[in-house]
Amino acid sequence: MLPKRQRAGSVVHKEEALLFTGLLYVSMNSYLVSRDLLIDAFGPAIIESDEYTWDFSKYYSMEMGSGIKRRFILFDTPYDVQQISDTKLKTIEMEWCLSDKGKRTVNIDPGYLTLAKVVLATTKNYSHRIYLKDGIYAEVTLTFKRGGSYEPHMYTYRDYTEGVARDFLARGRDILLQKTNGNDDLRQDDLQQ
Repeated sequence: MLPKRQRAGSVVHKEEALLFTGLLYVSMNSYLVSRDLLIDAFGPAIIESDEYTWDFSKYYSMEMGSGIKRRFILFDTPYDVQQISDTKLKTIEMEWCLSDKGKRTVNIDPGYLTLAKVVLATTKNYSHRIYLKDGIYAEVTLTFKRGGSYEPHMYTYRDYTEGVARDFLARGRDILLQKTNGNDDLRQDDLQQ
């Protein structure tokens, strides 16, 4: 007989998770104000990435201008993954509160990481995204694989496939692993080769 958590059709407890946000901005002031709002809403930041130039797409240039920067923030409070839709709606509200003449000065993309995966919330539907509620979709952006790293999928945003983002999320996973007392409960079957 299989252990309870592996029985077909059995309900397992939610995964441990930590919330993070990816921010795009031009002005450092926009970043700092956004950071304060996020900390007020979601609790203390445990780590922040360094700032780097975001040149993966022209998608935000019309709205935000040139010289777009990127930073990530990981929050210290354990995160209930069922709240990701509400979290995305809250960050959208923050974006519009900080807008200037109807244009956003910051783009805030929330997601969460678990020991097995990184999930992003978005308002954009596509074939690989799952509808949650209230116009919000979710996608598994990265999966943790044998060998010790998060790996991208076919539709993973380019900036999540490279250096700063993957290094930041790997650090976040290490923190989550410490918070769960080193209990990496991923079964070997859960890890892809």
